[in-house]
Amino acid sequence: SMSRTSTKPAGGPSSSPAISGGRVYIGCNSGRYYCIDPSLPDTAPPVWTFQTAGSVRLSSPLVAGSYVYLLPGGSDNLLYRVHTDSGQWGTNWTSAAPEPPLAPDWVTTRRPVSSPVLAGNYIVFVMRFDHYRDTDGDWVNDTVDMKEYLFAVDLNGAPAPWSPFFLG
Repeated sequence: SMSRTSTKPAGGPSSSPAISGGRVYIGCNSGRYYCIDPSLPDTAPPVWTFQTAGSVRLSSPLVAGSYVYLLPGGSDNLLYRVHTDSGQWGTNWTSAAPEPPLAPDWVTTRRPVSSPVLAGNYIVFVMRFDHYRDTDGDWVNDTVDMKEYLFAVDLNGAPAPWSPFFLG
């Protein structure tokens, strides 16, 4: 449980947990993900923690085979594949969702609007790109453009032939 005395999640838990092989995987708004073994004493530390460059928001981890797939948003647009055994992290990878076209004076926030799912041999997810622009210099965003894309990558991180697909 996240109330363990040794597990103090930075930023507070945000995602729903994923459970596999007797372990619990959960992400926090700091961008850090935790692997917890609930069979250990409450004073035991997490099995591992993994820091991403993003913010977890509401996207939950996906465990498929020996890997957990993480989709934070915020400052990056990366899908992370992290081995469930931290000793095997040399096999981890990230796959970047392509950025939609953007004028240089716009600010972008990336927001996963789904959790990653396994569909055949692909990890599929929806990412929203929010573009903001302050046109009159008053520090208030005057223009907002939001676009959602469906992305798919194969289990090696390569994009599917049809990815990305513009949803609106």
